[in-house]
Amino acid sequence: MEDVLAHNSQLVSLMAAHLIASLAAAEVGHLKCAIMWLMIQSALLAAIFATVGYATGTPHLYLWAAVCVLTKVALIPLLLWHYSNELPPRETRPIVGLQWSIIVVAIALVGFYRFLHGYLGFVAPGAGAAAEPALTGWAIAFTVIALGLYVLAVRRDAIKLVIGIILMENGVHLTLLSLAPTVPETTIVGVTTNVIVLAWLLLYLTAGIYRLMGTTDVTTLSRLRR
Repeated sequence: MEDVLAHNSQLVSLMAAHLIASLAAAEVGHLKCAIMWLMIQSALLAAIFATVGYATGTPHLYLWAAVCVLTKVALIPLLLWHYSNELPPRETRPIVGLQWSIIVVAIALVGFYRFLHGYLGFVAPGAGAAAEPALTGWAIAFTVIALGLYVLAVRRDAIKLVIGIILMENGVHLTLLSLAPTVPETTIVGVTTNVIVLAWLLLYLTAGIYRLMGTTDVTTLSRLRR
């Protein structure tokens, strides 16, 4: 991966755009706009797969890119869009307000990025000696995972929780790509670890809970025990 990154500024630009789209999907309050940003983020991930496949002469990465387009760019956003039609247009007010959330996310992302940039050899032994901008790819991948975890921690809206799960999964896939892009088993793991069924179940339950309780706030679900 490091040889590819060192000679491919386009790949670095795609990864940076992927991170920006991830942040937008996490922070935009209008649900359909957030879904659009998630779709863009996934499309950029597919473009990264295809770019690495072309640069390394690794055709199996094209399969991974195609599956990513089918599942993450098309199917999952369609499911999100379909169920969001039954729900309020804006997300349930999050635990952390938008302004503070942006500040917290910015600080967390920069801190996490710098930590990985400086201590990647500790986090992933053998990668610490990688040349720039290979370290940037690693840092962005782990930062997207951290962003997904952040969404799960501070968001109360069920749709946003699904988006957080997809962000985490996309970050994991980018990490897998960075670990061993030319190994066919990497593609097999990536293709078989999509969370389509989980996303559909969560959305189905969300729609049912909204019809029953009139809210998508997951913190109110304790009422179902009464």
